[in-house]
Amino acid sequence: MIRFKCERCGAVIKCADTIVGKHVACPTCRHKLIVPRKAAPIHHRLLLVAGLVAVLVAVVWVVWAVSGGDRDGRADGSSPADNTTRPQPGSEEALREFDLQREKQLREWEQADTARNIQREIDRAKWLADRKAQQAKEEAERKEAEERSRRGLPPKEATNP
Repeated sequence: MIRFKCERCGAVIKCADTIVGKHVACPTCRHKLIVPRKAAPIHHRLLLVAGLVAVLVAVVWVVWAVSGGDRDGRADGSSPADNTTRPQPGSEEALREFDLQREKQLREWEQADTARNIQREIDRAKWLADRKAQQAKEEAERKEAEERSRRGLPPKEATNP
């Protein structure tokens, strides 16, 4: 059994494994979708990402070590641009700087998540408005057809050449 979400309305759709790659309609919004392959379990994806990050860190470290470490060659860790020293690893100042950087990164992630959620809500509202407009149009057409039928007039399609 495969579970996936509709791209348009977000409804969870369940399908048999045998129809992978085939077209299905969302039961909620009737949007046509292609049944995706079964996704790898989340822990497999996490292990893959963790492995790629570890390889990337190793490559960066090797490049840094081969290039001679600090480019300016100052043993005290000072920067030639501002003539300040870096905090010693493990010191209170270094821990405060790390905490500030971590909080800044978390705020950036939260802002990105908020923006994505807002866009998702805007898209959903547009879809709902379009759906209601389509339903209203279909209802008006149905009522018009009933009225024409009640009066004994031919259906509207028959009058258009």
